[in-house]
Amino acid sequence: MENKDPHRYDYMIYMQPSEPLYRRTMHHRAAQFVGFRAVAGHEDMIREEGRVTEEKLELDELESDL
Repeated sequence: MENKDPHRYDYMIYMQPSEPLYRRTMHHRAAQFVGFRAVAGHEDMIREEGRVTEEKLELDELESDL
């Protein structure tokens, strides 16, 4: 049975945010992303995707005679 009371979460308004158990160092926070480096070619793939490329324009016969 579903609780359809529109005020069922009102108590959360008065709750204080909880503090983390400990503050993580910059080193520990960065360590969570080390797994991405383990993927072979991941950095190369990202670099290639970010590279700006332009389409090579093909000249037709009239333009190439100029």
